[in-house]
Amino acid sequence: MTYILIIISLFLDGAISTIISQNSYLIPHLLLTTLFIIYPKYKKRNVTYNMILIITGILYDLLYTNLLFFHAIVFLIVGIIIKYLYKNYNQSTITNVFSLIIVIAIYIALISISMLMFKTTNIIISDIINFIIRSLFINILYLLLLNPIVKNKA
Repeated sequence: MTYILIIISLFLDGAISTIISQNSYLIPHLLLTTLFIIYPKYKKRNVTYNMILIITGILYDLLYTNLLFFHAIVFLIVGIIIKYLYKNYNQSTITNVFSLIIVIAIYIALISISMLMFKTTNIIISDIINFIIRSLFINILYLLLLNPIVKNKA
């Protein structure tokens, strides 16, 4: 079930990104949301979860970017944040939503910092905040739809 969700999310990210314009309020990070949702199944198997993060990051890079291993590293860093959030906060729908917001913000910040380091584009803080805000709706909706399904299968 986990691997099917990852594959579906991986392709939905690409499909939604090509269908919807960049100026939309629906910026998907569905794969990131899925990686957040599946963590409780791998809570006691950190090595397996880390391997899922690495393989998923490599697949993401192969399909959508020309930066092999970049997202593997980013997903590992985000995975550390996900583990921290799950270990230190009681899990409920509200805390999951707020935790996902933190995860998405950190992911976008990591991408922005790397773009700034490699001087691929100019980074403006207001644009980063706007990008985070525009990505919340669809990802929170995806979290709310998937969370009951994953919990029932656990």
